[in-house]
Amino acid sequence: MFHGSSILHSGFQINHDTVKHMIKEYVRGDVHTNTIENFWSVLKRQIYGTHHQVSRKHIQKYLDEVSFKYSTRKNTEQERFDKALSLCSGRLKYPQLIQDIKK
Repeated sequence: MFHGSSILHSGFQINHDTVKHMIKEYVRGDVHTNTIENFWSVLKRQIYGTHHQVSRKHIQKYLDEVSFKYSTRKNTEQERFDKALSLCSGRLKYPQLIQDIKK
């Protein structure tokens, strides 16, 4: 059986707890699925509301953007802006943006 979270764990030492919906267990202490369900909800809203569609070429950029926004959701706008600016590594010119993914 393939577990989607196994990809996330390869090469990392992390504690991964689960809940068993099959036996009607939805929360055990601080173990629940609310956080990841909220993340997917934010991602879907952004795709439908802002981008309207995604391409294979740019999907990682969309995911990175939502992940950054979600991870910094408790920061002020100024803190988020400063963090985003600190992560910039250079200028992306339009020809680079539209070039074929196979190149």
